[in-house]
Amino acid sequence: MKVGIFGGTFDPIHYGHLKVASLGLRNLSLTEVLFVPAKAPWMKKTEKISPLVDREKMLAIALRGFSYFTLYNEPESKPGASYSIDLVSHILNQKKYKAAELFLFIGDDHLESLFRWKEVDRLLSIVTLVCFSRKINDNKPMGTYKSSGESIGVPGAKILEISAPLVSISGNAIRARTREECPISTFSTSGVGEYIRLQKLYKN
Repeated sequence: MKVGIFGGTFDPIHYGHLKVASLGLRNLSLTEVLFVPAKAPWMKKTEKISPLVDREKMLAIALRGFSYFTLYNEPESKPGASYSIDLVSHILNQKKYKAAELFLFIGDDHLESLFRWKEVDRLLSIVTLVCFSRKINDNKPMGTYKSSGESIGVPGAKILEISAPLVSISGNAIRARTREECPISTFSTSGVGEYIRLQKLYKN
């Protein structure tokens, strides 16, 4: 069993997220991709984030019809900030995933801050890090490339880079358009847009 782990705030989930998950699923021949909305992301302590229940409901709406995508929640009893090592440990403690090979999705913009992650050495001894990059050129066309842990200062880490033209969408842009009462149909699914409208999210 090969399982992708895609964590984030998903505030809201959009087509860019779905494109990343689809690329990972196809390029790595994964069994499943878990979408995990972070309760309290440690890198965004000073940012205002929508309630977890709203982010979960938007994810559930967006993932309908995707049989290989699963909404996966952090453990209910876990207090404090959200860390990847805690999430990965929790997943491996579940009977379904005990023998799974795990692939942790990140954007290439997070590589520079990797040294600040909690127990990063242990984390990268458990998972294969999958870095999604927009840096496509003649020397590195679209495809999947292997990198060494030495390149990020963690010897022995397993790293894969998926180079592809990703959808350029941000949660900030969607929230701004919502405040300005502009349509977001080209950014996320109609169901997510309707949920945002009915719940009056991102108005303030």
